[in-house]
Amino acid sequence: MSALTPWAEEMRGIFRSGSTSQFILYGGVHDVVAAPAADGGARRYLSLPAFLTEVMFEPFDVVLHYDRGRGVRVKKGGPHFYKFLEAFDAFQGTNWARLPEKTHVGEALDLANLLPRDAPRALELMHRFLRGSQSLTRVDDAGRRVAAPLKVALVVEYAEFVAPRADALQLVGERSQVLIQLLEWASDPAIAGAFVATVLITDALAGLHPALVESPYNAKLQVQLPSAAELEEYVADLTAGEPDFSRLSDFGSRELAAKLVGLSRVNVRTLVLRALRNGERLTHGFISELRKELIEKEAGGLVEFVESRRTLDAVAGHEEAKAWLRQDAELFRRGAVRALPMGYLLAGRIGTGKTFLVTCLAGEVGVPVVELKNFRDKWVGSTEGNLEKIFTIL
Repeated sequence: MSALTPWAEEMRGIFRSGSTSQFILYGGVHDVVAAPAADGGARRYLSLPAFLTEVMFEPFDVVLHYDRGRGVRVKKGGPHFYKFLEAFDAFQGTNWARLPEKTHVGEALDLANLLPRDAPRALELMHRFLRGSQSLTRVDDAGRRVAAPLKVALVVEYAEFVAPRADALQLVGERSQVLIQLLEWASDPAIAGAFVATVLITDALAGLHPALVESPYNAKLQVQLPSAAELEEYVADLTAGEPDFSRLSDFGSRELAAKLVGLSRVNVRTLVLRALRNGERLTHGFISELRKELIEKEAGGLVEFVESRRTLDAVAGHEEAKAWLRQDAELFRRGAVRALPMGYLLAGRIGTGKTFLVTCLAGEVGVPVVELKNFRDKWVGSTEGNLEKIFTIL
């Protein structure tokens, strides 16, 4: 495996090229990310926000995180931000720099709950710091004052709750202020040309406001689920302290990883540790049942797996349809998937057996059926978001 995952390598390349400084990360944003080993140690697995701070933004002077639940958090460069707060208080008459002690400034600011949580004030404060950090100067060895801007990264977590999808008529007051602020971080040449990075993290693009999603000034990167090779490494790291793991599994590491493809690392950890701690053997049946349960849970009830025990022999009538489907089932079993149609459209009245026919076809072929539940929603963007989530999981 390369030092960084593909999306992280792409993000690094785009930032280094100077083409854009704002990134929207979507997809598997709640999974852990494989990080390069620190000081020759073992591989690390970090949450996405921690991965951004500790790996992607390691050369930066200041890293700020924000979400509506926890407000502004200083993850790196606390003294720089504290100096800004002191100056801001002096000019604005605020009291945000009041701390019981100045050691570990970032943690103290978080614990003291002094920084704003509401999006308009929080983003305005971050924006003012960003502007101020780029106008700093220092005196060089020759006694001349030269520019000394800070390297700053701003991370907005749960961005769908900060700039949600909405109609133009709903963008009044604070909502429009927040959206314009985020758009400006991407489009302002003074910010885009500086050593500044802004990141928006969301489950699905459909939940974000279209102005952000369709903006040509930011890069949209999907955080993919781990591949079979990545899962093989993860399972090996996860079970490194289990000398008898090979005796508890019916499969070798490569075969086991292939059966776990489609799960996040968090869910793989749940599955493997559940078997180890309870002394259960990793059999085909155990993995299939728990994998099905975890995927359905991750989908939030939007999909359901149906294991069919019937074949087309159980269908009465529909002789022409059964003959067609039996030919396709034989092609599927032979692996001649290029000869198969991309899909089937079954039309007919309620109660004529369309769903039953498909379920029996799945049993004939020997594959599980994924049933899409009601993903429609009354809220703007929710239906599109649910559908995007389903396709991402599938």
